[in-house]
Amino acid sequence: MKRKLNVLLTGTFFLVTGMLISGCGDKSAKISGVEKTKDGGYTVTISEPQHSLGYLPIYIAQNEGYLNDSKIKLSYLTGGGGAHVKSVISGDSWAVIGSVDSNEAAAVGSDVEFTSIVNCAAKANVYITAATVLPDYKGSLELSPSNTELIKYFIQLYNGKPVTITAGRYGGTPNVLVRYMLVKLGFKEVSPTEYSYSGNGISGTLYMVNTADASAIKATVESGGAQMANPADPMLAAGVIDGTWYEPFLKFHDLGDFAYSVLSTTWKAIETEEGKEIAQNIVSAIVKSLKKCELARKEFVAGKTGENYAWLLKCAKDEFGSSYSEKDLVTCVNRALTDAWWSPDGSISKQALDIDMEVMAVTGIYTGAYTYEKCVDMEFVNKAK
Repeated sequence: MKRKLNVLLTGTFFLVTGMLISGCGDKSAKISGVEKTKDGGYTVTISEPQHSLGYLPIYIAQNEGYLNDSKIKLSYLTGGGGAHVKSVISGDSWAVIGSVDSNEAAAVGSDVEFTSIVNCAAKANVYITAATVLPDYKGSLELSPSNTELIKYFIQLYNGKPVTITAGRYGGTPNVLVRYMLVKLGFKEVSPTEYSYSGNGISGTLYMVNTADASAIKATVESGGAQMANPADPMLAAGVIDGTWYEPFLKFHDLGDFAYSVLSTTWKAIETEEGKEIAQNIVSAIVKSLKKCELARKEFVAGKTGENYAWLLKCAKDEFGSSYSEKDLVTCVNRALTDAWWSPDGSISKQALDIDMEVMAVTGIYTGAYTYEKCVDMEFVNKAK
């Protein structure tokens, strides 16, 4: 696959979270990121850009025991600055949670070929919010050069200087979506940290902080380093509740079906029967989780908060309760269900891939060729249904 890339390199680091890999197991000689355990099972390492509520169905797959029969235990590597994707390329992780475009961009110059095997968050799950030092925006959200109301909001001055937005790491999908929005509004990129607008009788500048570590977004706003942001839940909810920022004024869910948070491994990892079996067991567990999350969503939108909703809220508390309040998590879960974050069945459609890659191409960050057949493998999802 030919790839073209224009990427600003950022620092890389890993923070090991979740269950740590036991040192007494035998490293599999066949599959990177997989360690055989003494009971005949496996510890499988999955990397993620941040520990996010958007990935809750994946966490549920293990926490609720859906992998017990297959003797698979999941371990998580959380890495900023694109380290989550690079960990698969280096062989430290078996799979990565993220978008297809991030995989393709990170694989430039390597011989690793990714394939996405199950969907998790099937919407462009990105929100833009403003710090409470700014006026709250309540105007038109049309992404068009004619929407001068929204353009003026982005080029407003704060303390006599252009506003700054912190938007995650350069080249990451949340960051790319912010850039996509600005291009659609008619902004021009001056540099990776500056956009300018001139037209309709107005002109101005918007600065951008490319935060390598997504967990630092809230701190950046709190310290005055930015006045707008694109935080993910539970951070988004926590910031609304403590007054750091308003409820988001813009979201990207209207883009429709989107390959936003998919689980991807390499073609090499699933070329053997052993590799296929591991993938099938993990995908089947995630699909089971997604289907139950969909039942909770249907309850919620029907105005009910029955046993499935209660179960989902409990799962969120089990995973995030030590770091976030119950009020935070209720807000997060309700937003997830209202905006239909999660795939109902794990499928990744061609449309979802095409929109994902189009967003990246519009920004000019990645313009490489791709095919659905090369980037996506739905054999495991189809068998799980």
